[in-house]
Amino acid sequence: MTEKLPLEEMQLEEISLEELHSENIQADEESDQPQSFQNALAELKSIVEQLENVQGDLDQSIKLFKRGMTLAKWSEQYLTEMEEQITDIINQSKID
Repeated sequence: MTEKLPLEEMQLEEISLEELHSENIQADEESDQPQSFQNALAELKSIVEQLENVQGDLDQSIKLFKRGMTLAKWSEQYLTEMEEQITDIINQSKID
């Protein structure tokens, strides 16, 4: 039997755009990988908002889109790995 996490524990951290921009600069300098799944989602949300508000700056839009695609791919891989871990845990508990 699996235990459900309380909804409060699953809520995303609220990150201000200034903090996110600062983290993005650090992440870009260190690598393209986000520090956590929550940070990836927050950055994706910020990118979507920025793309909705960009007016005429095609170069900036393309950079944002590329970063968004990188984050989406990373997030998908992360979720797949977590799903595999959960499946392994459930299967192991059935054996025990």
